[in-house]
Amino acid sequence: MAADVARILSRTPEELAATDIADYALEALSASRIREVYVLGRRGPAQAAFTNPEVRELGELAGADITALPDEVELDELTRQALERAPDRATQKKVEILKEYARRAPTGKPRRLVMRFLVSPVELRDDGTGAVGGMRLVRNRLYATATGTLQPKATGEFEDLPVGLVFRSVGYRGVPLPGVPFNDDWGVILNDKGRVLDPQTKHPLVGSTPRAGSSVGRPASSAPTSRTRWRRWPAWSKTWRATSTCGRPLRRRRRSNGSSASGSRSICRTRTGSGSTRSKRVAARKPESRV
Repeated sequence: MAADVARILSRTPEELAATDIADYALEALSASRIREVYVLGRRGPAQAAFTNPEVRELGELAGADITALPDEVELDELTRQALERAPDRATQKKVEILKEYARRAPTGKPRRLVMRFLVSPVELRDDGTGAVGGMRLVRNRLYATATGTLQPKATGEFEDLPVGLVFRSVGYRGVPLPGVPFNDDWGVILNDKGRVLDPQTKHPLVGSTPRAGSSVGRPASSAPTSRTRWRRWPAWSKTWRATSTCGRPLRRRRRSNGSSASGSRSICRTRTGSGSTRSKRVAARKPESRV
C-alpha cells in the first residue's frame, strides 16, 4: 500500500492521465505542490512487502528522482543469517535494487522520492495552525521473536522530519479464527511465509478433514500422503494445441485387436473445402503418472 501511495503522489499529471484514475483525483493531484515523498519502513529492506516490479517502477518515474540512505539498505546480521539459512533470490534482488537507488545521483527531476527503513513514527508535530508540520521518528533494530520472525524494536535514537501530509499504510489487524493459532500481540495468525505454525512445536500445520479424535491440523512431517496424477506441461500443451486445431477431442489410433495404441500420435480428421475429409497426424505425448 505504501508503494502505491508513493507512486501516485510522485507521478506527473501526464502519467496519471494515462491510468484509470478518477477525474476529481486527477484534478487535485495536478495542482499538487508536493516536492518530497518519504516512504517509512519499520523493518529493513529485506522485509519490505512491496514486490520487485513495484520497486523497479518507483525508479522509473518521469517526474521524481528516487534515493535511499546507504546505511539503511545494508542488511543487519540477523537478516543475513536468515537469508543464508533460506536463500531467497527475489529478496536478494530487491535489496540490490534499493542499494542501487542509494548510489543513484539526482537528475534534476521536480520531485524526490526517499525510501527509509528501520524507522517508526512516534509523534506528529503541529505547525502552529492546527495542521501537521513535522514528524518524530525513532530508529529501530531487528530482533528475532520466539518463532524466528524478525520484528522491529525502538533504540531510543530519535530524528525530526519536516512534513505537511501523512498517510498511514501499515495494513490491518487480523481476526482470530476458531482452532487456528493466533498471536494476540501481533494480530496475525502464527505463520512462517504463509504456513500456519503449531504454537508449541513451531512446525508447519497442514489442513486435514476433521474426524473423531483428530485435531484441525497435524505436523507436515506426519501428514498422510496420497497418489497424485501429474501431467508434464509439454505433453499437455501438445494435446491442447492439437485439440484446438481439430475442434474436438483427439481420436486415438486403434490396434488390430481393438485396443488403444500406445504410440505418441493421434488422428484428427478435418473437412477440406471440396467436401472431402483429410486425416492429420498430430503429435501428442501420452501423459505420465507420478506418485
